[in-house]
Amino acid sequence: MADLGTTIPEFNSGYPSITISKDLTFSGTVTFSGTTNLAGVSLTDLTVTGNTAIGNAATDTLAVTGVSTFTAGATTDAINVAGAATTTGKGIEIEDLALLTDGKGILVTSSATAISSTGRLIISDHTGVTTTSGVLNEFKTAANDETVLHKLTAAALTSGTVLQATGLDALTSGQGVHVSSAATAITSAGHLVYSNHTGATTTSGVLNEFASAATDETIVERAIASGAITGVVQSASALATVSGVIHESRATAATLTTGRYYSAHDAATEVFGIGANGHIHSKVSAAPPTIAVTQQNGITAAAITAGGTDTCGVITTTGTNNNGGTTVLQVTFGKT
Repeated sequence: MADLGTTIPEFNSGYPSITISKDLTFSGTVTFSGTTNLAGVSLTDLTVTGNTAIGNAATDTLAVTGVSTFTAGATTDAINVAGAATTTGKGIEIEDLALLTDGKGILVTSSATAISSTGRLIISDHTGVTTTSGVLNEFKTAANDETVLHKLTAAALTSGTVLQATGLDALTSGQGVHVSSAATAITSAGHLVYSNHTGATTTSGVLNEFASAATDETIVERAIASGAITGVVQSASALATVSGVIHESRATAATLTTGRYYSAHDAATEVFGIGANGHIHSKVSAAPPTIAVTQQNGITAAAITAGGTDTCGVITTTGTNNNGGTTVLQVTFGKT
């Protein structure tokens, strides 16, 4: 081994292996060829070309201070972080941004006009089939003011999609979107989910839609308020409505049969419904209505034949009113 001082005359075949024990300063252009191992080296204005590996042990670190530029080719990676052995460590860590004001922790910009269906500006791709209650992507804040944790802006978007969740074909007891809160002081201006259209018009637009092709007992939309509340489970306000419709239910009478346009329940029992052709269904009691002649004046008897649970039916009387007074018929429906 050659033990040199702070000045090295020339590297040549006479020094196949060199150990430098003191500070080393390079001025000008320095070129290393072959395999070069540098440990504990401080470099200023370093340009590296070709395949370069920094660190060969789990404890090796690289500290970069100042501006660094990594340039990739058309089909190569500018930065490739290999973390195959990482368990509790971090692939990339950015810390101590406590002084950040108008700056950005991470900035990705692109003016590309030909990104394909497989191209991405950012992709997080987890190919493992399981986790241990893992969270793949998380955004956190301790802010208690008007901070926006996650913002999506697409002012010029026309036929595209701002937020899309697809490929949920294997879903069973999971949730496509889950919003939870234990808040106890949400005001009239607060919302867990808020959809606000401020445009004065649409072109026959539908602002919010829930669609399903299910042919079984699937529930497309459900509102549950399991606590003892004094509020309103579902509210629609349209104070400026003129010729519009506040609530609309559509079905096909020919196929509706025992179905309902509207159904109100006492727990699991239906007490009121509107069925095919607008018929009102009342299920408070299964007993048919009864009729009694409480003041005859010539009418000696009356019978009622119920045609349904709404206003349909036939009342048949016996006798002829003697025009000397009023006949009173009292109909009693099956009610509580």
